[in-house]
Amino acid sequence: MHIQMTKPELRELFKIRAQGFFAHHNTTQLAAMHMQITERLTAYLTREFSVHERTNAAVAVYKPMRAELPVTEIVSASAAFINPTFVYPHLEGDAMWFVSEGAEPRNPDFVIVPGLFVDSAGNRLGRGRGCYDRFLRETEISLNRRIFLGYDFQFVVAIPTDERDERVTILSERP
Repeated sequence: MHIQMTKPELRELFKIRAQGFFAHHNTTQLAAMHMQITERLTAYLTREFSVHERTNAAVAVYKPMRAELPVTEIVSASAAFINPTFVYPHLEGDAMWFVSEGAEPRNPDFVIVPGLFVDSAGNRLGRGRGCYDRFLRETEISLNRRIFLGYDFQFVVAIPTDERDERVTILSERP
């Protein structure tokens, strides 16, 4: 029998899994995982998007917390984007938009979406404020341009969802 966990229970599970994961992997092992994820990102983007779509693209990334992937490094190492502009989330209350490093507002062409867990259907569990879900819904960025990059421990059987949740395309370090 499979018992589905609630979102708060999953957030607690994330803390436990992340702590165990990082306790058992050294920097060399993590770097190898990051390289595998970079290769998967490159393969996905070059297969799904033309060179024109990947050139001068605004790529939304986030400043990773301790248990998150170094997404800017991974996207920079990817050979898929040609001359990308990185844009970062800016929050005021419940509103979120993206800005360039010069603080200019910029709509992203691709969004690397953070999260704690994701399931095989692309349902993502974030930290609970709903900022990314609202942004993705309001801007109508297509599913294939909403990309979740994660470690294997971040993939679970099922995430509880409701009408406010937005799906993502998932890439991990393993095929």
